[in-house]
Amino acid sequence: MLDAHLKVLAPPPLNICKVISNNFHTVSTEGKDSEAWSLMRDFIGSRIAQFYDEQLRDKVLTNVDRLENLSVEIIIRAVYDTLIEEFGSPLLFIKENNVHQYLSFLLAAYPEAKFVFQVRDPRDFLASARALRRGWLGNKFGSTHRALSIWRADQLCGLSLLANFGPKRIFLQRYEDLISDPENVLSELCNFLSLEFEASMLEFHGEKQTVKVSSMGNQWKNLGRPVMSNNEGGYRKKLSRRLIKTVEVYLGNFLDRFNYQREFKKGLKPSFFQIFGPQLTSPIERLYNKRWSIQESLDSSGPAHQFEKAAGQVFLPYSLSAKETAQKN
Repeated sequence: MLDAHLKVLAPPPLNICKVISNNFHTVSTEGKDSEAWSLMRDFIGSRIAQFYDEQLRDKVLTNVDRLENLSVEIIIRAVYDTLIEEFGSPLLFIKENNVHQYLSFLLAAYPEAKFVFQVRDPRDFLASARALRRGWLGNKFGSTHRALSIWRADQLCGLSLLANFGPKRIFLQRYEDLISDPENVLSELCNFLSLEFEASMLEFHGEKQTVKVSSMGNQWKNLGRPVMSNNEGGYRKKLSRRLIKTVEVYLGNFLDRFNYQREFKKGLKPSFFQIFGPQLTSPIERLYNKRWSIQESLDSSGPAHQFEKAAGQVFLPYSLSAKETAQKN
């Protein structure tokens, strides 16, 4: 929707900020000479080419290759400054998940940044995660426990940002409000960003880039459609009552804070399985979804295991080799 505004560049979720920040430790020891940096550079290029084209990928990589000193914030700026130059929009809107994992790097790159904190009903969030994988145990995140943990961590990040930065830099919106009354929510969001509301934002699904992204997978197919005002509460048909109750046991306090109505009475005593079921079934679910490796169960930054395999040895300032290097210099 924001990308349809004439003054905003809102690239697809490239996840470049997340992957670079979470895995930069594999590069920092040897810098550009490391195998991990070669992998990271290839990742950046592949993401740009996937959503745009090879010509823009080459421009981005050329600017990245010109960097003399590598740091997360410098790499992020090199990538997105190239996109800003290419498309000429004065305002950049980066859409990625798990912001709490790399918030400090975003603030280092863009000290005056503002943040949009969007909440979605965790029951619909879980139903959506399950719908993106086949089978009765299918789950995009590997398991119910992991999906609920990710949702909780993201909301805690948003609430902490709102508490510490205040409403002048944090805009809180519910997904359900956005789709039921998009013009009202978008108008307030534009005020927050010091922009004029543009009606074209409601016709986002017709944008060339949006149409392209919507054809790239099930997780993005809805982008090519008008606002789906009824795309809420679907969990009632997609989740069992046991799973709905499990979500409310785990995240009931968040449901209350964000004004989502519970299906079960508050204070209802949960069963043993509602409390411990997600942890107990998580290993089976991860095997079913082929998310059984340690990296995939603990990390959500994408190809982390590839970077870790290519990482060099950590530099210890008090080691013999470090002292020898210092003497030579």
